[in-house]
Amino acid sequence: MSSLTAAGSFVNFKFKRKLAALREEGVCVRMMGTRVVGLLVGAALLGSFAGASAALAQTAPPPEPEIVTLPVNVFIVGDTSSVLARDPTFSSPTDLLGVPGEQARQLVARALAGVNRIWDRCAVRFEQNTLWVVAARRLVLPGGRTLLQERKEFRSYFQILPRLANEELPSGVRVYRAINLFFVDALPGVRGRGTLPTGAEATVSVVVWRSLGFIPSRTIAHEFGHNLGLAHVERSEDRDNVMVSGGRGRRLNPEQCAKARLWARALNRSARPRILSLSAPERVPVGEEFALRVVFRDLDRDLAFAVVESLAVEEGSGVLRSRSRLFTPDVKGSAVGLLTLRARCREPGPLRLRVLLLDELSERASASLLLRCVREDTES
Repeated sequence: MSSLTAAGSFVNFKFKRKLAALREEGVCVRMMGTRVVGLLVGAALLGSFAGASAALAQTAPPPEPEIVTLPVNVFIVGDTSSVLARDPTFSSPTDLLGVPGEQARQLVARALAGVNRIWDRCAVRFEQNTLWVVAARRLVLPGGRTLLQERKEFRSYFQILPRLANEELPSGVRVYRAINLFFVDALPGVRGRGTLPTGAEATVSVVVWRSLGFIPSRTIAHEFGHNLGLAHVERSEDRDNVMVSGGRGRRLNPEQCAKARLWARALNRSARPRILSLSAPERVPVGEEFALRVVFRDLDRDLAFAVVESLAVEEGSGVLRSRSRLFTPDVKGSAVGLLTLRARCREPGPLRLRVLLLDELSERASASLLLRCVREDTES
């Protein structure tokens, strides 16, 4: 019962007692009673309406979350038995990227549509950004072997991405701000593999797609789950979950959706790293190890990562000994990272160090610091 309804009942009870007393005294209260009763009925109705409104507010569905859209660069490993590798078109015999056939384009579109039906409940959508066939016989890896020879090795796809990004893909296509999906005809013992997000390297999924009658939407959705930070789920815990290894389920629970959306927003970010401070001792004995601390910030409010590309000695003589990274994403505000670099002086004199931070979007921030290397038995 609402407070208004309770108040109405109490006043009504008090009014009836007063009315009985007035009647005993012979006072005409017909008109007054009619008006007061009308007010009491109105108060009771208002109380009932307020209670119904509160109940309706409690049962109203929460607002729909904003959809996070992630671009997907799709690469078909050519020169294989995969149905997708048929009839590609290359502009020249030396091109490494070609245009897939019409059938392959339709099949990939159908597969991504199936992936989005699974991920719709998390308000995460995957949108095809590029679609290419890779000339696997012509693409030579750093070790001298071709992609065709090494296509079953997961590391091969990390090796070819920098070259594709720097030399082959059209300008404006970024491999570090998207999910990079490779279709291949075979992998050793699995249907697909996907990287967990690290922020220090590209996000990659490799999926087996060989026959015409199989569209691996569930497998792609599973590997995209890894790309967005989701681990495997035991079959005994939730057999219908899409993250069950080797399963057929297509379900994602609210906790998985929350985590995946966090990583999806991080992958979609557009911030540049900033170095907030660079600190080291002013004087360092020759031969003694010292720590260089770098505090940096990324403008993204959810997650951000940066890696040290180099510690350059601009002046003097020094050597980098080791590096470590302590980074805790702050989901409530701008994230701050701490890098600790350990180095030592080789000879006395000034030593100027320059730190260059490189994030996954090739956005840079740099800072330098001057310190003095001294001998322990001298004052200078």
